[in-house]
Amino acid sequence: MLRVPVGDARHVGLEDAREEVENAGASIAPVLEVVGNAAGHEHERPRRRVDPLIANQEAHRALDDVEYVVLRVRVRPRTLGVRLEPPLRDGVALRRLVSVRFEHCADPTHRVGAARPGRQNDRLSLRFGGGHHGGVPRPEPAVRRGATLPPMAKASRKLLINAPGEFFVDDTCIDCDTCRQIAPAVFGRSETDAQSYVTEQPETEAARTRAAQALVACPTSSIGTVSKLDISTAVRTFPELLEDGVHYCGFAAASSFGASSYLIVRPGGNVLVDSPRAARPLLGRMAELGGVQTMFLTHKDDVADHAVFRARFECERVMHAADLTAGTQDVERKLDGTEPITLADDLLAIPVPGHTRGSMALLYREKFLFTGDHLWWSEKADRLHASRSVAWYSWAEQRRSVEKLLSFRFVWILPGHGGRHRAISHDEMQKELVALTRRLAS
Repeated sequence: MLRVPVGDARHVGLEDAREEVENAGASIAPVLEVVGNAAGHEHERPRRRVDPLIANQEAHRALDDVEYVVLRVRVRPRTLGVRLEPPLRDGVALRRLVSVRFEHCADPTHRVGAARPGRQNDRLSLRFGGGHHGGVPRPEPAVRRGATLPPMAKASRKLLINAPGEFFVDDTCIDCDTCRQIAPAVFGRSETDAQSYVTEQPETEAARTRAAQALVACPTSSIGTVSKLDISTAVRTFPELLEDGVHYCGFAAASSFGASSYLIVRPGGNVLVDSPRAARPLLGRMAELGGVQTMFLTHKDDVADHAVFRARFECERVMHAADLTAGTQDVERKLDGTEPITLADDLLAIPVPGHTRGSMALLYREKFLFTGDHLWWSEKADRLHASRSVAWYSWAEQRRSVEKLLSFRFVWILPGHGGRHRAISHDEMQKELVALTRRLAS
């Protein structure tokens, strides 16, 4: 059911449309319509801000099972990155939507098609960027040794701010930070456009490899190259070892807004923390490293292709019961309560409600803390950070959860979103955590 903007053009009503959309021959999914009667120059570039007006919190909880949404604007089609801002809390507990494809409204079956330049009534189909559900995985092409893959990003849509040269970012970038984490010497962030771009072309072989890794890991294929490059070496770098058997998976998923995921290779059985994109090369490399025995899901936003990893490796999925949705209700182990839970001698699950009600951190060997979206390292401020703007469940609980971490020892912070950080010692990390709690209390 479509609704018109409420009060002003920047607020739209949200409602479960209860329609069925044919997803290019794949699954049938319910659709949520976000309608803004955008017209004229004022709205020709809505960029990345459509603010829903929350009138009935309980009603919005019914939207937990909606995986696909549609944004319809009566303007010439162009890339839109949309964020649903708080206060959404448990109902629509996500603010990020990721552009997936265009549909033409004149097609009565809503069959997915390519964007049609010049059309003024196209419908931009979107997927929830927080990953309420794993969804139906899209098959990934096999990457053979020595194979070359054409760049997925469109040179015709590359950002003008890119430094001239081989690598570029196009306007489908969703500002997830993946490329800036992997290759900070090559990619930066435009504060004006809130998108990544190439700040400096890589000149060394090492820098080119990092840029290629960013291309591979980008969840929306927004990074491209002018010529066809052999990226097989970059593909094989993932999962990438960080320290002591802990790996960064790369291959970020659009359905989790590019969240980082990690593989712990350990004698007691490997642990996958949150879900990367289920790319065939990554699945193969994980198998070479011993597969996955346990999949720890920190919260409902970053579950992505969890079902694919379960099917491939028969791993036990672990998640807090408070964050279960229709897409994760069949996980093998459901945790409950707010007290730490020992999963193994070297693994401790720590409930940290705040970002979501069922958010959890995972402590490994009193050295690595996997924090999901609970807290992260701010590269800009050079310190630990937590934000009220992403405390979907409760900011008061978020602050208490940060204080709870003072009871534990670790030197690594490994988040889903935001910067990773390794302190020089347990005491140094404790000082950072104390400083954060004081800032949050002020």
